[in-house]
Amino acid sequence: MAQSLEMREEIFERIYDPEMGQNVPINTAVGKQIIKNYLECLKNGPESENIVSTKMFYKKSSKSKKPATQSGAKGTVRGKCGLCNKSVYSTEERVKLAGTYFHEICYKERN
Repeated sequence: MAQSLEMREEIFERIYDPEMGQNVPINTAVGKQIIKNYLECLKNGPESENIVSTKMFYKKSSKSKKPATQSGAKGTVRGKCGLCNKSVYSTEERVKLAGTYFHEICYKERN
């Protein structure tokens, strides 16, 4: 009985990333983002603008030694703002529209 319980616990250590087609540990940044994306999809549908791509968590090539994202005091760089072209950080209020990040204030001034 104890062995079957351990086997059940192992099932929940990984989650499937549908965007990259692989299983990843749930206790990693990408695993946590996948869970958030699944919940967002359940709440607001698969076309929700709040779903964040997990591609940024993976290295772009095996030759590159730089991480896929940069982290610092301001948080993780999510991308360049589509209007002011400055870095958009994970700790900032931001909007993602059609794959492009915007500072929330830039986006509001645009509209």
